[in-house]
Amino acid sequence: MRIINLTFLKRTLLWGGLHFVVTLGALLASLESLGHFDDPNWEPSLISKIGETASNVLLFLAANIMSSWGGGIPDLLEWAVTIASSLLWGAGITGLLLWRKKPT
Repeated sequence: MRIINLTFLKRTLLWGGLHFVVTLGALLASLESLGHFDDPNWEPSLISKIGETASNVLLFLAANIMSSWGGGIPDLLEWAVTIASSLLWGAGITGLLLWRKKPT
């Protein structure tokens, strides 16, 4: 039995891609909270709060890696780390789903 097969790779790309899209959506929803720079009394909407929390959770691994390098990381490297993080999430989700379906 091979550890990594074609089904695992396809599902990892699928779940990783889905993770990436949801992460970017949550990040875009959280951008509304930047309004507090213009008006200190401004209160962000519920969607903005949910988006900010979701993006913090979904970008946890990538954010920790990038913050450990300090500031001034090239944009291409930031995108590469973010995509690699999404693929790692996809591999984890795929592994859990395949392990759960595995006959005992």
